[in-house]
Amino acid sequence: MVNGAALGGGCELAIFCDFIIASENSKFGQPEIQVGVFPPIACMLLPRIIPQAKAMELLLTGAIINANEAGNIGLINKCVSESALKEEENNFVNKIAGLSAVVLGYTKSAALKQQQKAFLEYLAEVENIYLNHLMKTEDAAEGLKAFLEKRKPEWKNK
Repeated sequence: MVNGAALGGGCELAIFCDFIIASENSKFGQPEIQVGVFPPIACMLLPRIIPQAKAMELLLTGAIINANEAGNIGLINKCVSESALKEEENNFVNKIAGLSAVVLGYTKSAALKQQQKAFLEYLAEVENIYLNHLMKTEDAAEGLKAFLEKRKPEWKNK
């Protein structure tokens, strides 16, 4: 359930979930690019769960979208009013609660098996890019410093 801002790591946490139900006032985005870094998990998952063009827009611009747009592109399962959020949560839980937990587990495992293997390999590669390349750039250091100092970064493109 998302009821508010799911930005950066919060968005990554949400997209790692099997289902996302959000209130109308929720927003989603990966603004890390604006401070000179990228969101590793989102780089891996967004192009798999939403159209690539939209994934690249979110990752490369740091755009923030509202819950209605998130629903339209398939980022979330459902967008409801804030007052209906708890009821919709209960509806989703009730759909699953009466089913066999073991069958649900095997179904999820089968559905994600190919992605799980690739995910672990891809994660190592993305971590390497992030830690051993990106974080050694002057722009990454400047972006994070500017963010902490609440100022606009001065990019050196290095």
